[in-house]
Amino acid sequence: PILDQMSEVYHHPNSQYWVIVDQHDNVLGGGGIAPLLGDSTLLEIQKMYFLPVLRGQGFAKKLLQQCFDFAKTQGFYDCYLETTAALKEAVSLYERLGFQHLAQPRGQTGHSQACEIWMLKALEA
Repeated sequence: PILDQMSEVYHHPNSQYWVIVDQHDNVLGGGGIAPLLGDSTLLEIQKMYFLPVLRGQGFAKKLLQQCFDFAKTQGFYDCYLETTAALKEAVSLYERLGFQHLAQPRGQTGHSQACEIWMLKALEA
């Protein structure tokens, strides 16, 4: 449902979505951040997608840094995400950027069946 209403979802306070486009305005990737459903003290990294042509070029790292900077400007101290072990490169990137694995999910995303990895990053002041 969120994918059908992204412009509405990311138009709310403490929410933002960024896209990466090529010279012809074709969307090649994107990602967002919004309050975690069920725990408004956290912002959740959401909907991170990149076409294969972008992978390995640092775009995900730059976009995540944009998310971290946005979260700090909104007064948040931590970022949360949920992912799956099938996305090995993404999990590795999250670990390199300081995300720590959690034993159980936070909030109420409803992704617990599909996403068995839960991570939290403390934002630097």
